[in-house]
Amino acid sequence: MKKLINLFLGCGEFRVTGAAPERFLNLCAGSRVRFWNVRWLDGTSFSFRAFYKDKKRLTELSRRAMCELEEARLFGSAAAVHSLRKRWGFLTGMALCLLAVSLLSQFLLVVEVEGNERVSTAAILSELQRFGVYPGAWGPSVDTKEVCNEMMMAMPDLAYLTVHVSGTRAEVAVREKIPAPELLDETIPADIVADADGIIEDIHPAAGRAMFADGDIVAKGE
Repeated sequence: MKKLINLFLGCGEFRVTGAAPERFLNLCAGSRVRFWNVRWLDGTSFSFRAFYKDKKRLTELSRRAMCELEEARLFGSAAAVHSLRKRWGFLTGMALCLLAVSLLSQFLLVVEVEGNERVSTAAILSELQRFGVYPGAWGPSVDTKEVCNEMMMAMPDLAYLTVHVSGTRAEVAVREKIPAPELLDETIPADIVADADGIIEDIHPAAGRAMFADGDIVAKGE
């Protein structure tokens, strides 16, 4: 577990060379700089491991001990960060890609209309474009409440309309007004004709004159 933590935090293997390298170890211990895996290479040099974040402090202590500190290799997250630092072009490109994706995701790419039957989708899309809802529009600038109000005034055949912007999509839900029934012109003369043979059980004419009475037998077509 301790090894995994060290790799996650990032560590490195360093080499110290000098006339009295043990003085460097004493300075590290006195400064509470953690180090481990000390391995003597010869009488004037040894290697050890420490957290990469302490490299600056280790360099200062090595100068105080009149020693030279060298970075041998890196492990864990420190190695990954160090590798990416050398590939500035990759990092720049990745940053630009993330920026481009972030910006492009704010533009509307799709406008969907659902719930319409009599009013054509093309007519609704044409009106929406007038009020700033169309593929290529800047999503954050769309005031959905204002668009709904304008659309309801511009299209009297609609009873209800909502606009929901989610990422690159604008979903438009509409409900059409129910057409008013055609009123019967009571001034035009008309007859009620039987569809089949039968007996009239009850008849109450609201207008005109009844030709039959309750209990009369009628034939189809009368």
